[in-house]
Amino acid sequence: TGGIQDFARNYLDVTVSDVGFRGSYDAKKNFIQFGANATVTNISDVLHEWQRRDSAAFTQPYNQDTLNLPYVFNSTASFNYTRFNGFIQDNIHFDSANRFTTSIGVRFNYSSLNNELLISPRLQLAYKPEWKNDVVFKLSTGYYDQPPFYREMRNLQGNVNTQLKAQKSYQAVLGADYNLKMYNRPFKITFETYYKDLWDLDPYIYDNVRIRYTGKNDAIGYVYGGELRLYGDLVKDATSWVSIGLMKGEQKITDSTGIAGYSKYFSLPSDQRFMLGMYFEDYIPRHKNFKVHINMVYATGLPVGPPTGHLY
Repeated sequence: TGGIQDFARNYLDVTVSDVGFRGSYDAKKNFIQFGANATVTNISDVLHEWQRRDSAAFTQPYNQDTLNLPYVFNSTASFNYTRFNGFIQDNIHFDSANRFTTSIGVRFNYSSLNNELLISPRLQLAYKPEWKNDVVFKLSTGYYDQPPFYREMRNLQGNVNTQLKAQKSYQAVLGADYNLKMYNRPFKITFETYYKDLWDLDPYIYDNVRIRYTGKNDAIGYVYGGELRLYGDLVKDATSWVSIGLMKGEQKITDSTGIAGYSKYFSLPSDQRFMLGMYFEDYIPRHKNFKVHINMVYATGLPVGPPTGHLY
């Protein structure tokens, strides 16, 4: 007989204060949007965890003189920081029929915690040819950043890396929308294919219902895939859809010295090769505010991640 005892008394207080503004300017063929935010975050954290493993009345790892536990984590952290972010975007219509439109903009983000300044340009294009069928082609590309919050900064031992950088990516998406009518009701078919190049990743693992990070920017990766989706008003004025998606995502640990097999690419925890999704919506006749919907998702893939030896 044996048993495992997991003990945790953790306390986390987070206060986030945010102030910002949004604005826009309509100049006929140009519609300019802009905004800025300042966010102050205060963190106070106390971590105390340990685990005891018992096997036939012997605590593992066994020592006749001392009580050894597989792990004991004790740490505290208290700090605050300010983040500034903003954007400006111009939506351009090149003709009165809106057959060719584009959105070009840039976002910035600065954190006083690690003094990292992020600038992310982005571009979106849409073209609707003069065809009998209602088809719109779309292309979007740009740089995207994910500044870390407290959860990403803290590793398993409770040590906080306040110099952790944002996870970064370059993304490109190519797609098309086809609007049509079937059974005298509107339907739409959308298709998208995408590629994402990832760097400065902060690898993580699933620990039961928790996500635990390494607290280090020590991985690179990529994601690519596509999705085909059919929208339809099975019920008038109620959206329903069915979709099929394929995706592959991998990462590589860049400081995997001594960890066999992880200096090469392996699956991201979010990797799923096949996904089938369905969504159906309905409402009470003459009372459209009373709605019900069913969402069903089937996806392959199992959550994986870097070895625990890398996290420690």
